[in-house]
Amino acid sequence: MSHRFRGVDLVLVVMVLIWGVNYSAIKRALRDFYPMSFNVLRFILASLFILFLLRVVEKHVPLRRRDWFPILGLAIFGHTIYQLLFIYGFYHTSVSNASVIMATSPIFVALMSSFSRYERVKLWTWMGIFLSFFGIYLMVKGNSGGWKLENFSYKGDLLIVGCAVCWSLYTVIAKPLLKHYSPLRLTAVSMALGTVFLIPFSFREMMEQDWHRIAPISWLALLYSFSLGIAIGYTLWYTGVARLGATRTSVYSNLVPVAAIFFAWVFLAERLTLEKILGTAMVLGGLYLTRIKSRELPSAR
Repeated sequence: MSHRFRGVDLVLVVMVLIWGVNYSAIKRALRDFYPMSFNVLRFILASLFILFLLRVVEKHVPLRRRDWFPILGLAIFGHTIYQLLFIYGFYHTSVSNASVIMATSPIFVALMSSFSRYERVKLWTWMGIFLSFFGIYLMVKGNSGGWKLENFSYKGDLLIVGCAVCWSLYTVIAKPLLKHYSPLRLTAVSMALGTVFLIPFSFREMMEQDWHRIAPISWLALLYSFSLGIAIGYTLWYTGVARLGATRTSVYSNLVPVAAIFFAWVFLAERLTLEKILGTAMVLGGLYLTRIKSRELPSAR
């Protein structure tokens, strides 16, 4: 496989931009929504939206009986457990801590891919992953308050570590399934199943939610989040996994904080520090190592 930049890289850059904006959309919506009422509503709508797209775009492809168990794993780890850990972990820790901890997901993906023998993770790829991770750390450190583990709950940080592990499992389990199913179909089926398991955890907040006091802009944020942030974003992610592999695709997730900081600078006039600029350069350098230099060196295994 050629590691030169091509169409799938552009697809993943679009995904990064979508998720960068999605962060701001979620923050705005949570001014009016309870976390779980917002989360389950956007996943129900996203599931309906992507199932509709699947019906329009693709012919019916029956799922093989032997694939139901790993698809169930995708649903539980990538949608149900991940979303529960994220919402409550985010509540107990800071944005900075969560950003740095989630930046470890490419490391977990590489370890799992190597261990499962789905991919041969090369030395330059490992170097790119760690360079990208430290770039994220530097960016967050340059933000107001920095990354101060001692000032926040270890409970929240551990939950976010669980998020990174779940996202990694979600990415690695999908790789062999994408040989038989399209990214759209795999996303639609796993998301619909995961949403079913997520619904019972939202009953209390859904009943307590004051639906009449939700501002129109929060409804627009919900619309953006379920259609682009989840349904389209997840499908683009699977497209990358199918074309590039789990490890190299996962490094693109480290571009999401870069996009978020850029949009905050443009729309919210947040200060752009030297540390943020250097951190961005490190993330881009890590991406270069995983997509270009990885072809120049034998596997580290």
